[in-house]
Amino acid sequence: MSKQAVFWFEPSEGEEPTISAHLVTDYGVRCVVSQPHLGLAVKWQFWLHVELFPGHRALSQDAMQELQHAFDLGQCDAITSQNSMFPYDPDTATRLSKCFKSITTDKANGAGTFIAARLLGTIYRERFMAFWGEPGARLTRSEGALQKDTEKRHSWFLILVSPIFFFMPFLYMQEFEGLYVDKTVHYYPWRMFIDGLKKDWENSITPATVLIATNISFLSINSIDGKGGPRKSTAQIMSYISTILATFIYIVCQILQRHHRHHIHGQATDALQYISRRSERLIGLEAVAVAFSIPTALFLWRSIRFMRSHGMSLTFCFVPACSPSLPP
Repeated sequence: MSKQAVFWFEPSEGEEPTISAHLVTDYGVRCVVSQPHLGLAVKWQFWLHVELFPGHRALSQDAMQELQHAFDLGQCDAITSQNSMFPYDPDTATRLSKCFKSITTDKANGAGTFIAARLLGTIYRERFMAFWGEPGARLTRSEGALQKDTEKRHSWFLILVSPIFFFMPFLYMQEFEGLYVDKTVHYYPWRMFIDGLKKDWENSITPATVLIATNISFLSINSIDGKGGPRKSTAQIMSYISTILATFIYIVCQILQRHHRHHIHGQATDALQYISRRSERLIGLEAVAVAFSIPTALFLWRSIRFMRSHGMSLTFCFVPACSPSLPP
């Protein structure tokens, strides 16, 4: 594979590739700005072809050195920077390095050729999408190379419901804006984001079940009934509300966990499709931000109701005993 080229069986229009044309890919749309930039796309497509047909090809020594140098640079960048553009995190890059170190060159080896082609294709794809080597290239994940059309403002829906959810949706929208830059998503930050959410949801389930049991035990105390009768005291009503909210926390956390459990083991394209499809809707990402805020908001509202119910019960129990008795 010393000679790498992409050709067509039928003549194409024009002898030179058209610069400023847009290439539509599964990872977004990019404008070709120069011949070297187009060369990155050509190399990406070349290694994608080799990945699909690796059996009769032998890797050259230059290709292996190119792969090794790219991984050395990427690992160093990923370790020393929190916003590295390298497509793999340091742990994954270390494991992948072990896969291609034993690959033999200048001899047909389908497995080794497939490994190298998959990794080189991924590297050139990311370089093309980030305008690697071009003026104004995207250097970090948090910064974009494309000019934004207009500054997107939050809808009235998010502005109105955010106070009810303690303004948590705004925080999740900031997370989405940091993950979805230039209409692309890096999978490692997305995986860490979803992993953190799942841990928060798991940590919310245990307190919810404990507080349900606590509220039930609290409601069984006879002294909070006051004068008795069919009418319930304010402390009992607050405790009932706290129990209902804790039950909703458990249900919502279970639903969110099952709905997003496959995102931990998915690919970058899955994360991109998840965000891009919802960003095209009127309140798509904002609705997701509100959904992610439900467990935290319910937990805070439940805590407020729980403290209020117990505060009222303590007032009911201790205030009469502490008040001075009137003379006869």
